[in-house]
Amino acid sequence: MKAIILFFSNSGTTQSMAVTYQKHLEAAGHNVTLHDGFAILKEFLARKETNHTYHWTQYQNDLREAEIVGIGSYVSHFTVAEGVADVLSEEGSPTAHFASMKYYFSFTSCGGFPGTAGTYLASYLHSKNSNAKYLGTNTITAPDNCVPLQAIKGTYDAMRDSELKKVDDFGKSLVSSIETGTFPPMHKIDNSTKFEAGHKPTTRFGAIKLNPDVCIGCYKCVTICPYNALSKPGKDAETKIPVWTESSCVGCGRCFNHCPVRAIEFPKVKSEKVEQVLYGTPKKSLKQAHPATMIEMIGRAMLPRGHNYVLYILALILLIFILVKLF
Repeated sequence: MKAIILFFSNSGTTQSMAVTYQKHLEAAGHNVTLHDGFAILKEFLARKETNHTYHWTQYQNDLREAEIVGIGSYVSHFTVAEGVADVLSEEGSPTAHFASMKYYFSFTSCGGFPGTAGTYLASYLHSKNSNAKYLGTNTITAPDNCVPLQAIKGTYDAMRDSELKKVDDFGKSLVSSIETGTFPPMHKIDNSTKFEAGHKPTTRFGAIKLNPDVCIGCYKCVTICPYNALSKPGKDAETKIPVWTESSCVGCGRCFNHCPVRAIEFPKVKSEKVEQVLYGTPKKSLKQAHPATMIEMIGRAMLPRGHNYVLYILALILLIFILVKLF
């Protein structure tokens, strides 16, 4: 059978997952083609800017003939990477092109909590052809996916052996399910993470820095940036340093992870700042950091971390008992 695997990778991890699945499927006699979703996105955005109708000849031809379809993405703030919705839109991936699909699967790589990105991808394929059989969803933790945190943790390109084993085991399960006709139960479809194509991306953690003393002017970052946030300097520019456009950057870290000389620096982020970006406010509130009442101070002095208001009440009773004895 012919198969197509579409992947969106910021660090190379998601692509590595796709390659592993490709090897397992090809070993079983299937013909597998890989497609870089971000390369497709760049062309999509370029044609949008010039008001040209988009037509992905090779990708769409492969999609029409594929009986096995897999889609993978790195996880960006609990959901799929920005731009995936553009590629998966009706213009980019028409429903009619999924008529040959008999089996489908999804996969994600994340720097922490995967959210519902895997279910979004699976539900997308399910909606395109509900008669196809679900082969499962695979998610692994890849520390290099979250660039602002990796600088602190020092986990660049690090993946635990257990996570790598998950990828290999899932590749084996794809082949086994197809050959035996036994499939995993379809998980609850959750479209809560679905967003409209063409939404404006926003920088997540602050400005990146390009080190002029390290940059060699290869412009690989310009080539691989999915959102065209990096561009070559003008002919008359006095520097070879790429030009960074903040309004287009989403802070995905793709340029950082692929720079051959590490000339790109991302802002280091403290955990409290991350919580503020993700949840709107740090988990440790100002009140928790600075007790406002005597009872709260007594409770903190007497009780271990993780206390609750019941313990505060006990502290108050103890304080009253002491005052009664004194007076």
